[in-house]
Amino acid sequence: MSQPYFEDVEPGDEIGPLIKQPTREEVRTFAKLSHLSGRFISEEGALDEGTDRMIVSSWQSMGYLAQLITNWMGQEGLLSKLQVSFHRVVEPERRLECRAVVTDTLTLEDRHIVMLDAFM
Repeated sequence: MSQPYFEDVEPGDEIGPLIKQPTREEVRTFAKLSHLSGRFISEEGALDEGTDRMIVSSWQSMGYLAQLITNWMGQEGLLSKLQVSFHRVVEPERRLECRAVVTDTLTLEDRHIVMLDAFM
């Protein structure tokens, strides 16, 4: 994708989709690298924690949204704030579509800012 420039971005512009379908092995690998265990490693680990299934870490899900945004903004962009709220559990093998919509553009002093609503 080519580098987007502030002058070319408008509210309502759509970004994505970035498609992800994390396998059980990818979820386990992410969990191990992040020092997570239990429900992020296996069904047995989930049962030990009182839940009924293995799930994808919220950190991993947030990483997918960050990847969508940073891929779009390119080398010249700067991600200064990422605020996330989680509304449901994500299971391994589920197809995820990450998308974003430009909600506002503004200039403060010499900084050009693009506000996005990103979702999965």
